[in-house]
Amino acid sequence: MKKSLKMIFAALALTACAFGFAGCGDGGDNTDPDGNGGNTDITTPGGDTGKDDSVVFEAEYTYVDDLEGAGSSNAAKGKAMILSATNASNGHYIGFTHKKGLTITFEITSDKATTANLKVGLTPAEGMNAIKIGTDTFIVKVNDTKITYTEQNVVDNNTNMNKRQFKKYDIGTVNLKEGLNIITLTIGENEYVNGKSGGPSIDAIYLTSDAGLTWEPYEDNI
Repeated sequence: MKKSLKMIFAALALTACAFGFAGCGDGGDNTDPDGNGGNTDITTPGGDTGKDDSVVFEAEYTYVDDLEGAGSSNAAKGKAMILSATNASNGHYIGFTHKKGLTITFEITSDKATTANLKVGLTPAEGMNAIKIGTDTFIVKVNDTKITYTEQNVVDNNTNMNKRQFKKYDIGTVNLKEGLNIITLTIGENEYVNGKSGGPSIDAIYLTSDAGLTWEPYEDNI
């Protein structure tokens, strides 16, 4: 009797499949019904918080031992300039950027000469709701070539730094050479902090290109 019931259930299951009912399957993958590979890129004005295909280089993994920075009312050196925040891309960022000439240096190797789109992950520094970045106030260089880019407002009104968003700000297309490339972010002359130079908190840089990009991060910084 039990064997007969099993045969009946099996026949019913085959009949259901023949009429295309759900659950039978055709060997395909139905986890991505819209066919876009699950990519949900979102670009927002004044900073991109969506996903993309860029390679991320974390600011906190750059060489920081020789850095001397300042906050609005205090100062810090080296690894003490690395702070934590939930929304930073790796949970950390470089603060204490209110100092003219302060430079964060990324050493990146490309497997060929190419162009790349460069974005910088930023948020206003502690005690600030907004700061403006532009070619002369927040200087970006690639292999010692100064990059001209559109002035942009870096804004976040959340008083809790741990809850602020580190949005990606577009610097534009840059040239990379085969081999070692030096990308620097430098606080330029401005009057954003009580008439003195100030900078945003720096999370990471993002490079999108057709090249293989690598570096040697200082992971023991954190």
